[in-house]
Amino acid sequence: MNTALVVGFNKKFEELSLPLIKSLLLFSKFDIIVVTYNYKSNINNSRIKLIQLDNIDEQHVAAIAKMDACIAAIDKTEYDNFIWVDTDAIATKHIDHIEKYFDKVQNYPLVGSHLHEYFLMTDSHHPNGVIPLKFVCEFLNVKIVPHRPWLHACLFIFNKNCKWFFEECILEYEKFKHFGYFWIHDELFINYLMSKYNFPNHLDVKILNIFKKDVFDEYLETLVLTEDIFIRSEAVHESDISSILPKSSEDLCIFHGITDVNFSKEVLEKYINAIIRL
Repeated sequence: MNTALVVGFNKKFEELSLPLIKSLLLFSKFDIIVVTYNYKSNINNSRIKLIQLDNIDEQHVAAIAKMDACIAAIDKTEYDNFIWVDTDAIATKHIDHIEKYFDKVQNYPLVGSHLHEYFLMTDSHHPNGVIPLKFVCEFLNVKIVPHRPWLHACLFIFNKNCKWFFEECILEYEKFKHFGYFWIHDELFINYLMSKYNFPNHLDVKILNIFKKDVFDEYLETLVLTEDIFIRSEAVHESDISSILPKSSEDLCIFHGITDVNFSKEVLEKYINAIIRL
């Protein structure tokens, strides 16, 4: 089975991507496909394949270009299976455990679930301005599947049979773009299509959001002090409703939400030092 990791970014976010790429080279055995938007990268490593996509509108890059990157990975490489990782992430030493789920991939991506189920039923906008799924489904006349977990598009797996899914995400985004709804993004349309086709499966791995430094520091304390690495309560962290510490270390594939370059470097350095001390 031929597998590669996929990351994508424009020139503005290349520096932020470097700690992620370093973590993938350290902790994964898979090659890395780096897709760049509107510029040529000088990243050089024998395990990295570069793909350049040009003439992509910057708003499209911000909203939905992840789908273009996945299509490019399918069309322009020889790999059969792919693991997408967002730029604002750091891989853990368990990242390759995700490969055990490839047998379950059919013709749609398997995406990690998240604590954002409440977005499905809210009439208000996301605090950061993202239009909720309910609005999208009503606009496109699709019924929301009840009790479906919110899928978090920072980490997912796919194969060549999933190309149509990414193409349809782009087509649906264009419908909104023409009506003036610009502040929408790929994660919303992944969840929309999952509801539209009532796809039942998602990726049963954990993502630890560390938008705030104290969340990561708390994780490191449990990593060093407990044999199981994580606290056992699964309680939501007080300072961040989307941060949760899973029971098993092998459940955690990435740290996510690291939008500061220096903090990204710090996370990787502290994580490496912590696992060395175990």
